[in-house]
Amino acid sequence: MKKLTALLVMLFLVKAVMTQSLPGDSSKTLQEIKVTGRKAPMQMSPGKITIKVGSTITNAGTTILEMLERLPGVTVDKSGMISLKGKPEVLVMIDDKLTYLGAAELSNLLASMNSQQVEQIELMPNPPAKFDASGNAGIINIKTIRSREEGLNGTILLSSGIGRYLKNNYSLSLNYKSKRIYTFMNYSLTANKGFTDIYALRNYYKSGMLSSVLDQPTCLTEKNFGNSIRTGIDYNITDKTIAGISFTGLTNRRDGESEARATWLSGTGTFDSAIGTSSSSLFKFRTGGINLNLRHTFSKNQQLAIDVDGLKYKIGNEQSFTSQVLAAGGTIDSSRGHLPSTINIVTGKADYTMRFGENKLESGFKISNIQTDNVAAYELMEGMQWKEDLDKSNHFYYKENIYAAYSNLEYKYKSIYLSAGLRYEQTRYQAIQTSNLQNKDSSFSRNYYSLFPSASLTWQTDSSSSFT
Repeated sequence: MKKLTALLVMLFLVKAVMTQSLPGDSSKTLQEIKVTGRKAPMQMSPGKITIKVGSTITNAGTTILEMLERLPGVTVDKSGMISLKGKPEVLVMIDDKLTYLGAAELSNLLASMNSQQVEQIELMPNPPAKFDASGNAGIINIKTIRSREEGLNGTILLSSGIGRYLKNNYSLSLNYKSKRIYTFMNYSLTANKGFTDIYALRNYYKSGMLSSVLDQPTCLTEKNFGNSIRTGIDYNITDKTIAGISFTGLTNRRDGESEARATWLSGTGTFDSAIGTSSSSLFKFRTGGINLNLRHTFSKNQQLAIDVDGLKYKIGNEQSFTSQVLAAGGTIDSSRGHLPSTINIVTGKADYTMRFGENKLESGFKISNIQTDNVAAYELMEGMQWKEDLDKSNHFYYKENIYAAYSNLEYKYKSIYLSAGLRYEQTRYQAIQTSNLQNKDSSFSRNYYSLFPSASLTWQTDSSSSFT
């Protein structure tokens, strides 16, 4: 009886406590918790490495050329030649479009563009048949930022640094998106000055004794000022068809100066002779382009893309070089060069894509016309007058037409990816070099056809590693 009474008392107390602490007519709602994720800065997919530039803080305040030098597998030599995984002469694309520039001109173009304009970079060591055959060594595709948010939005990025000289990179991005219209404008300004000091001291020995010394200090300075703008509009004609037009423009000026001296001394430190050299360069780069595009979606798995592009480059390059022998009977040699160039490019292409499951078949064609006009006018100082250097001076004109068609299949089986394709190209070109008083006119032309098969097999172990 006592045990039963004690049990009833305990149950009564528990009920009373619960009634006070957990009233039936009250409740608490937890605040909403949002979980967000960010994609890894580097993503690997079959045949391609995608690097999210905006996710990497080390790229802040750099040019695109400086950013490329930091990417895995990418190297840039002193002449501006870009290599991917040790393969030189890779193709560089901006928003899926080729630049058609040589190494030096491409280097100057990328050095004038702000990395803050870039959303991501795609590295393709083994590009499929969809891309030009000249890109067999690899392709680097630079994709600029395009906002996908509704309404009007914009971003201003300001970056400055100082060492011996100032380094400034500024950019402005504006976007507007509605149900039917998307328009954008990206502008960037780069104003940098840099220097390089090199010092070399070489000791030469003979029979274990110091016989001579070569003392070589070198100083180089460079100023870089560039503006670039990209603007355009896309219009949704229907839910399945989008038409667009875009314009690009860029101006760049790079001034460089160098001073070097090589002094020979005897083993005891006595002056023997010296050579002093100085050089200066002025590089001016202007480009303007227009793109017309149409995208039509036939169904969930079928799409057609058509692009027509026009692009013009105007390049100016002024060079001067002086060397002086600092010894008895020493001489002074001076030369200068005037190297203007004009490049006109027109291309048209159509790409059809059909997906079936996780597999994809792409086919298309491309037509391109390229015309270049290069003048190389060199002069030598003789006495107190400049005289044309006929050995180096020339005027070169080049015209090229390429007609291409391709088909490429991407097939997936579990973690195995197969890409196989075939590209056909017909190339016609004509080159003319005009004469001067010393060299005769010359010209050559060629018309040839080529097939370019491609295939790659990739085992994707996970999202961050694969074997090809």
